[in-house]
Amino acid sequence: MNTFMLYDVRYRVEKSTDQYAANREQPILDLVRDEDNAKAGRMTLCIPEAVLAPGETILREHYEDLIKELEEANIVMFTGRYARSGFAQYPIVKWIQP
Repeated sequence: MNTFMLYDVRYRVEKSTDQYAANREQPILDLVRDEDNAKAGRMTLCIPEAVLAPGETILREHYEDLIKELEEANIVMFTGRYARSGFAQYPIVKWIQP
């Protein structure tokens, strides 16, 4: 199951059936609180000019704790690359769940 703990709360990561208009192949990942199935937010964003390999997506936030927990739960793998939008850069991860 795609769950992980962050700050004493168990979350589930779900691949959305939605698609980004600018990149229909990019996985969209939603964060759901496991205890009550409440959607906690969308974890990803689309930067149309970003070059992504199949299965890669861009995390909306760059929290090292979040990336570490997602990797340890075998949900995503950090690619070491970033997508830039304006002055900000966002981590590119590969979705490794089926």
